[in-house]
Formats: sequence, C-alpha cells, structure tokens
Amino acid sequence: MKNLFICHTQAQLILASGLVRGRFKEDINDLILFVDFGLTQRQKERLNGTFNRILFLQSIYPAEYNTLRAKLKWYPNDWKEIKKFVYDKFDRAFAVCDWLLLVQKTLKRVYSINASVEIAWLEDGITAYYSDSDMRGGLDSNSLTSGLRKFLFKYLLGAGKFYDRDFRETGGLKCLKTVYTCYPNSVREPYRSRRELIEITDEEYMLGLRAIYETCSLDLKLPAVILVVDKLDRYEHPEIVKDSIIRFIRESRREGKKVICKFHPRETMIWEVFDDCQHIDKSIGIENTYLSLMPQKDLVTIAGIKSTGLMSAKKLGFHTLSLFMKCGEDNRNLISFYNGLGIDLV
Repeated sequence: MKNLFICHTQAQLILASGLVRGRFKEDINDLILFVDFGLTQRQKERLNGTFNRILFLQSIYPAEYNTLRAKLKWYPNDWKEIKKFVYDKFDRAFAVCDWLLLVQKTLKRVYSINASVEIAWLEDGITAYYSDSDMRGGLDSNSLTSGLRKFLFKYLLGAGKFYDRDFRETGGLKCLKTVYTCYPNSVREPYRSRRELIEITDEEYMLGLRAIYETCSLDLKLPAVILVVDKLDRYEHPEIVKDSIIRFIRESRREGKKVICKFHPRETMIWEVFDDCQHIDKSIGIENTYLSLMPQKDLVTIAGIKSTGLMSAKKLGFHTLSLFMKCGEDNRNLISFYNGLGIDLV
C-alpha cells in the first residue's frame, strides 16, 4: 500500500509519523509538507528517516509569505512541484487544512490517478473536540463574496468537486469520509455522526513524538508550571484573560513554583503580564518540551487556557489544568472535553 500525508504543522507531523511508524510501517509513505513553522535541518533529517519521499513547500511562514503578493509568487511554484511529486497511484491520502486551495487541488490530482483512493482527515489539533472559530471569514464573510470564492476555487482555479463540503468546518470536505483521531469517544458533532472515526493509539502518538523530536536541555528550575499560551488574538476578552493570568502567576509563585511561558510559534506580540516569566524558545514545539521533561514530569504542571498543548500533555501523563473558566468565555464542548480527559478546570 502507498500512503500520502499532507501536513502543515509540527502537531500534524507527530500524528502522521506515528501512523507511519505504527500501523503503516510496512507501507510506502510519502509526505507533502507546507512548512508553516521554523523547520530545522535536524528535523528535516529525522523526517527523511521516517518517510520514503518528502516534498517541502513554501507556505505562510515566516510572516512575509502570508500576503497576497507573496502568495501570487509561491502558489504557482508550489503547485508545479506538487504535480511533479504526485505522479503515481496512492491508496490512501491524509489531509489537513482542507479549506486551502492547494490541498483541494492535491486531493483532486490524487483522485484523478486513482479513483479508489481512501481519503481521510488527520485530526487537526483540538478542532474535532471543540471549536471557537468560524470559517466564514475573508471571502466567506457574506453570501456575495462566498459565491465569488466558490467560483474562483471550484471553477476558475480548478478545485472542482474537491471544493464541496458536507459541513462548514475544517475537515468538512465531502471527500474526507474518515477521521483519524486521538480521542474518538470525545469527538463532537458534526464529525461524530458524519465521519468514520479511527483511533490513533497512545503508542502511535509516542512513536510519532520520538520520530520528530530528540530530547533537549531546557535548563529549567523545578518544580515549575509550563504556561502554554494560545495565540493571543484568539481570546474574546483579552483584558479578562490578562487578569486571570496575573492571578495564576501570583498563586503559583506563592506555592513555590516557577512559571515558564511557551508561546505559539507564530506569535508576534507578547503581553507585559509575561515580562517577569522565563520564556521557552517559541520555535521549539511544545511536544518537544514535554518529551524532554518526561523523566521529571511529576515536578511539572502544564497549564493553559484552550491550547492544543493541554490535550497532548494529558496524553503523555502530565498534571494538566486550564484557566478557561475564569477567562470570560463559555464553550460547553470545551468544558465537556476537558472534563472527559481529566484536565482540571481552575
């Protein structure tokens, strides 16, 4: 069997690598990576040791590539490279970020070569369990521009039926019949009733983690709290979030715990409430941090608000807590998911 994985982030690469090192280890496994993060040469070498072939593509990282002018340059070149890379039959294809034109066109090309290909959605962070985002932004913000987007993507730019969706969520493309997920019992609607759910095991998750990362020296004073900070523009009520974080840092220090912050890799602003905290290099994947701290995990608490990093920390056995309840938002799906995983809501 021959499999194609289409990924964008380190978290997605962990899952893909875990499947390759796990249930698909006897298969031929290729990777198309839209590099949306700071990929090191050592990480490239480790990926080359996991996948049979890899196509590294320009994407929206760093920030200067995430502009219309930049995209008009790198989109055509990326598509040219994709067509050269996808020239033979694949039996399975795994996609993420399926609202993107190049992902849709890649799936169309895979299907054109083998109409029997199995196409699946690879769990994208915490999205399958709760959502606080709306895909109706940009050209989808109203019916007129949404119709224009459909005309551009589906007809003018060639996505065809691979633009069509069952539902307006990431992973909602009609061709994505299956979801590979870490917690199938916690998956929310519409995925639960409209997709076949296949579990990514704890063993496969760890295989993926060790495939992507080596342990590194973090030089952290323990006991400590690692505060995994969401991208700051995600919060609905930033001033309430700031107050909650200030209280949490103060309480942690009273308990004799050092607070260490890990920011999102694409974060461009840092609030002053974090000024007195040690910062972990934001280019280091949070899962890399966890792997390095595994021998000392009893001395570490992983805290956050609604970061994907809380889910992965819990999967690896860290004491994990969320400040979500004190941040001015209400999301029943998120609360139910955290309760189900045993993440403390403080």
